[in-house]
Amino acid sequence: MKTYKFHQDIGHGWLAVPVDTINGLGIRQKITRYSYVNEGTAYLEEDCDMQCFMDAYEQAYDVLPEIDCIIYNGEAPCRNYSRLNQ
Repeated sequence: MKTYKFHQDIGHGWLAVPVDTINGLGIRQKITRYSYVNEGTAYLEEDCDMQCFMDAYEQAYDVLPEIDCIIYNGEAPCRNYSRLNQ
């Protein structure tokens, strides 16, 4: 089972997922402009995009991935990355 990192700061959270995985699941076009990307990793915002990924992952693999949480005292670094879909 695959484990993904959930990055959380005081205001929001994002699940870090390789862009190749998102493309492989066929959901790239469903990702909103509220998610970020850096060096081949997408940071899927928690409200819509993360759930879209979780649903597609479960459908493809018949199991949900495990999630480890990283909590930041300040802003999560991904807030400064480029938008995945602009």
